[in-house]
Amino acid sequence: MGKRKQKHFILIAVMLIATGLGIWMANYSVMNTSSLPILADIGTDFELTATDGAHIGLKDYRDRIVIVFFGYTSCPDVCPTGLYTLKQVMDKLGKDSGQLQVLLITVDPERDSAERLREYVSHFHPDFIGLTGTLQEISGVAKAYLTEFKKEPPSPGGGYQVSHSAFFYLLDRQGRVRVLHDPTSTPAQIAVDVRSLLAERKGFIF
Repeated sequence: MGKRKQKHFILIAVMLIATGLGIWMANYSVMNTSSLPILADIGTDFELTATDGAHIGLKDYRDRIVIVFFGYTSCPDVCPTGLYTLKQVMDKLGKDSGQLQVLLITVDPERDSAERLREYVSHFHPDFIGLTGTLQEISGVAKAYLTEFKKEPPSPGGGYQVSHSAFFYLLDRQGRVRVLHDPTSTPAQIAVDVRSLLAERKGFIF
């Protein structure tokens, strides 16, 4: 084969490799990006007391998608409805539900002991985890997530309610807030966003 033909074949080979690499990079980009933005001004890592007494934080769930929800066990309506919605999200995820961790952070640490939280969240799903701490610790986390809560005046019987924000904070594997779902969001809508974040890891071949 002459030098001219060798150069011709080499040029074709280089072009084919470059074309293939370009196609692979395009596919890789599609598989590893999401339309969900990073909400950099919301959220923080934290360490609170779990229902088993252990001190845990977001760093303990770096391999999972996390949903953070603020509520309390004596909540009359919003919290049980919200947790049931998240239970339905787990159902819709099917075999992928093990890659999602739901964390309920109480806004009523005065009454919500770890034991009480464990009994409450397990009523909705065995994998849900309740978190508690001092009022100061919880207030700090709530502030970082732009959540507000307030203990209301007691009733004549001595009981009280806690008014609070009711967003579902959807976090990626790096602990970054990506979506805020309000109580009107359906399980199907939340599950779609969870799958979108799960898909960000797909296609990584190294």
